[in-house]
Order: sequence, then C-alpha cells, then structure tokens
Amino acid sequence: MMLPSLRLLWWGGLCAAFITSITCASHYHRRWQETCRAQDDLQQRLRQTSRQLQLQQEQQLKVAALDQQLTGELTHEKNHITLLEQRIRSGQRRLQLHARCTDGAENAATSGLAHAPPPDLLTPLSGIISVSDAESP
Repeated sequence: MMLPSLRLLWWGGLCAAFITSITCASHYHRRWQETCRAQDDLQQRLRQTSRQLQLQQEQQLKVAALDQQLTGELTHEKNHITLLEQRIRSGQRRLQLHARCTDGAENAATSGLAHAPPPDLLTPLSGIISVSDAESP
C-alpha cells in the first residue's frame, strides 16, 4: 500500500476547503438576497399601509368637519323652532293655514259626508302651514 504524497494531500485539502467555502458563500448569499427581497416587500407594504392610513385620517377630518357643521345647523334650527313655538304660545306670532278643498270635498257637500273620500294624510304640510308675524287679536 502506498501513501499518497504529502503534496497531493495538501492540494486535495485545499480544494476541499475552497469548495466548502464557495458552497457556504453561495448559500449565505442566496439567503441574503431572499432577506433583501422580503425586506423590500415589507417596506412597500408599509408605504402602502401608511398611505392608506393617511387617506383615512384625511377622510376622518373631513367627516368630523362636516359633522360639526351639520350639528351646528341642526342646533340652530332646533333653537329657531323652539323660539317660534315660544312666540306662538306667547301670542307674538300666529299660524296661518293655506289649504284648498279638493274635488272630493265638493262632491261630499252635495252627496253628504258619508260618501266623501278620506283625507290625504300623506300630503306634506309645507306650504299649508306658515307662521305669521302679525299680532294675535
């Protein structure tokens, strides 16, 4: 049995170490690239989420401003209604009815109330009732 020469063992060991080093370097380089890609994806998702959050905050501010405006208008109208009710009760203002009889009412007068059509309760009251500034007698 012949032992290989020391030179052959040295070169063989050096080649084995070089191949092992290249394999390890390639493995860690691949892992580094994967980590970089994952980090880039996470940063992109973070930017998108930040933009969505910013848009949501802007919309929330707009809705809050609109809510404040409409709440102010509602409060003003409620106060106005309360003031009108107080003035009507105190006699400073009067209600006036502006209503017209329909054809059914004319027929009811001639044929009696038993055959009159029922009143239309779904008609809106706008234009029928108005507030007058005139003093009550």
